[in-house]
Amino acid sequence: MKGFKASKRFSHSKKGVAAVIGTMLSLMVFLSIFVLIMSQIVPQWMQSYEAAYENEVEWNMLSFDHATTLSSLTNSTKLIMASPFEMQSSGIPLISPPTNGFLTFDPGDGLMFANIFIPNSPGNGNGGSYIINPPSFPSLSQMYGGSLKMFVPVRYLYSPETLIYQNSAIMVTAGSSNSIRISPEFKIITIQGGGGTYYELYIGLYAFYGSPASSSGPGTQVVYTQLLGIQQYKESYTGTNSVYLYLYEKYQPQAHAWVSWIWNYMNQTGIGNYLTVSSSPNSAGGYDITFTIQNIAKVDVVISSYELSFHSLSNV
Repeated sequence: MKGFKASKRFSHSKKGVAAVIGTMLSLMVFLSIFVLIMSQIVPQWMQSYEAAYENEVEWNMLSFDHATTLSSLTNSTKLIMASPFEMQSSGIPLISPPTNGFLTFDPGDGLMFANIFIPNSPGNGNGGSYIINPPSFPSLSQMYGGSLKMFVPVRYLYSPETLIYQNSAIMVTAGSSNSIRISPEFKIITIQGGGGTYYELYIGLYAFYGSPASSSGPGTQVVYTQLLGIQQYKESYTGTNSVYLYLYEKYQPQAHAWVSWIWNYMNQTGIGNYLTVSSSPNSAGGYDITFTIQNIAKVDVVISSYELSFHSLSNV
């Protein structure tokens, strides 16, 4: 009887060990599959979600550009344009939360001013209202601009991306790369005649007014813009003169993107030798940049002013 009881106890012991080993193996298989999902499948899913979100944000910024341009073309101060911005990507419930975007408006960043310097000019027409003689860097209160920025702090793609709208240009900064993707309203036209080759310069400046604002996900952020008015200055000269384009940037990558774009554009136009660039730190912080463009016979400067505000649809 004693041997029988010992054998029975040994049988129960083997069954218990087998159950524990089976449970441990099942747990190991589950953990292996879970680790595989978290380390391989989830990053691929989130990369596709974040890439889709970056594309959507770029489309949102492009739609904002189209809205402001349409307001300027219609020249209607009664028209209020609404531009939606999606504030987060898709996510994986209980595993990986969505990536939130950060939208900010800074009316004191990305400021520009076009100064037409005409030696010995009688100041007729409307030229006297915007000519500074001698040319000097204007105060920030005299300049036009403002920045609308969308920062996408991606976690699975290579580097975070920031899209910046300034003076009708869309700039993208990602890691060490800074470039202007959508060109500003800056055009040089070649004029033949009068015993030589001259150039006409067109500049479109956008001034955004309103209180500084910021927003983050979730939901949709709507940016409202309303045209306040348009000013236009046109001059034609018997000879050629210099145009001074002033730029104030708070951040060095943005300043580099503008300098690079204007240099490249002038060189592509074939008059890079008529351009000089100088820069210096600003007492308010940031960078003062002066572009001097020579051999200009005609100038057309259009300044469109807007009121800008945010409105969230997260609770609608």
